Amino acid sequence: MPLIKGKKLLIDEKEIKIHFDYYIAEKPDYIEFRNDSALDTSLRKKAHKLSEVSYETQITRAEYEQLKSGDYKLHVVLKNQTEYLIAIDQLQTYCGADTLLSDRDGVLALHKIADTGFYLAFKALDPTYLGQFIKVLSTHDENGDFIFELPHGKKISLEEYNNSLIAFPQSYNILSQTELSQKYGCQAGIYRLVKEMTLHQENETTELTLKVGTILTVTHVRFDANDEMLLVTSLGQVKFDASALEDITEPVEVVALKNIYSYSEADFSKEVKKKHYLQGTTLKVRKLDFSKSYRPRFVTEDGNYITGNPNFVAFTANGNTASKPPLWQVLVPNRRLK
Repeated sequence: MPLIKGKKLLIDEKEIKIHFDYYIAEKPDYIEFRNDSALDTSLRKKAHKLSEVSYETQITRAEYEQLKSGDYKLHVVLKNQTEYLIAIDQLQTYCGADTLLSDRDGVLALHKIADTGFYLAFKALDPTYLGQFIKVLSTHDENGDFIFELPHGKKISLEEYNNSLIAFPQSYNILSQTELSQKYGCQAGIYRLVKEMTLHQENETTELTLKVGTILTVTHVRFDANDEMLLVTSLGQVKFDASALEDITEPVEVVALKNIYSYSEADFSKEVKKKHYLQGTTLKVRKLDFSKSYRPRFVTEDGNYITGNPNFVAFTANGNTASKPPLWQVLVPNRRLK
């Protein structure tokens, strides 16, 4: 489909305006905000002439809030039903997966964040939220940037929204907040397996299963092509099973697989460096934490921080030493699937 150039974006608490260049003889009949995944919520708006070579379209904040989540491409439609899409051009700086505009398909689209559903508060947030499904509302600050409001008025940044909260696929929308929390409530941390857990593999011919008693860290959540929930752990991605995980609250021993340092802060730098640990050194850690850039850190018994990267440290309870690979110590014997 032919493209015309996007020019300018204006945002305030009442409306969103988009300017675009227009060098076509026939004037546009209307602009349609069209979501290919939710055609029932398409929105038609007039195009207002700004000059001989530019037009503007606008959508009110109330209209924006009524849209379903997703990307709404801007179709410039002529009276003869010829359609044009708007190219990004100078609007590129406003684009991103969780910002007002999107260019995932190479063209301008208005992006509506799913702010009517529930999000899993997974990591690096106030403990009162962690492990729960909560409502998250998106608003704008005075600069037009997104900010996000949690229950009780707590506001977080776009970076915190992207990293600390887990948005579940639409296939989970049939569940209530209570049902989601009961079935899928979890948070980042250190866990012991009380049941076997299956490692996720793209091409499964042999099932790899982690033994009961295995200790691992859980740092993120993903979903496979079938929307099945996966946990990102220190031993790989595993298929989620809440009943298989026991939260570890007592100090647990790790071994340094390489030479590492401890630091007085979760954000590592030369200025906060504390101790040097040689490969093979063991030490106790009491919990999992995260840096400002969301890198996993272990908090040691003396209150300092070491890396939580499984390439550098491993749990000795899993049979790991500096010379033994972490994963192979904790696998159940192979089970052929095909």
